[in-house]
Amino acid sequence: MRTDPRPQAGFTLVELLVVVSILSVLALGVALGTGGGFARSSDSPRRMADRFAQAMNDARDRAVLGRRVVGVHPRPDGWLIVEPAGEGRWQPATQAMPGLATGAASGLRWQIAGQPVLPGARADHSAPPLIRLLPDGRSTVFSAAFGPGRAAVVCRSDGWSAVVCQ
Repeated sequence: MRTDPRPQAGFTLVELLVVVSILSVLALGVALGTGGGFARSSDSPRRMADRFAQAMNDARDRAVLGRRVVGVHPRPDGWLIVEPAGEGRWQPATQAMPGLATGAASGLRWQIAGQPVLPGARADHSAPPLIRLLPDGRSTVFSAAFGPGRAAVVCRSDGWSAVVCQ
């Protein structure tokens, strides 16, 4: 039996393939977990409005199918969907969704039940939400405008139907 005086150095092809596969799966998870739901400065007001409408319709489905109230906390940079956590407290149901990456300068404006709202970026989202989606499909009447002035895309809910963006 012959022994090689040099120790084996390096990795086998199989080991490299396994490591690359694991890293690519982790990178995909990070990309979908952050970049897939967050705004980029290149997003247009229309794209952000469409993203908001989809999030609101998903929250409505969550409320109806789960037979529970789901809430939305308006934020200066987007929105946060919350669910009851018991004892009058609320907890995030999803990650906070920024409206536009430039924050307050983006022109995101909220109006709830006919009144303008200037949401604070509170760290405590356990308070009751301003927008509620009920198990019977109804919701708080609201509107959210994405973008500045006349170029803004406004999303509205009349309290009965799905969110419409124009």
